[in-house]
Amino acid sequence: MATLGNDGTFVNVLGFSAHKRAYAMDITTDAYNYNVQNINFYGREGAGGGGLIKPVIWNYTTGAVVTNGVAPEININSLTLQWWTSTFATEPVLAANTRYYVGFVTYNVAGNSFLWGYTSRVSETYNEGGGMSYTTPTTFIPGTPQPYYMMATLTATIPGPSLKIEGIVPGRFEYTDWANLTDIT
Repeated sequence: MATLGNDGTFVNVLGFSAHKRAYAMDITTDAYNYNVQNINFYGREGAGGGGLIKPVIWNYTTGAVVTNGVAPEININSLTLQWWTSTFATEPVLAANTRYYVGFVTYNVAGNSFLWGYTSRVSETYNEGGGMSYTTPTTFIPGTPQPYYMMATLTATIPGPSLKIEGIVPGRFEYTDWANLTDIT
């Protein structure tokens, strides 16, 4: 299991959420492809009451939503600071050495429905000018970078072969002599 993104030391919360507006931070993958299971945001309900956010992963270069990159919405309904998690129905795959936007689209009638946490790194969170479709998120066109670094992470795995080792008795490994291993599949 790998964690990609920003889970650094909490500084404060920020909320200038507007109806159907997108917010995102950028991340760059390392030398591996990743299958993403969950997307997580740190924050709490704001003064405008709770609201819904829809987590999204966009390609940094094109702004397009990655294949399977829209997760089920999260109902922000608590004043307690916490991690909010959404699990992808089908895992999006992030390519090695590629930059992405990780963020969410808001759906609320009052401003500041989600106060998202940030850390001390600067100029890494972007907002899209408004009008982003909540039902079907579209291309992310970043605005001016904000001087805050959103606390958002992806829970992912690196795809690859698995190793199954069995001894003389299938399914049992204890008391197995290494010399009796004959087939690795």
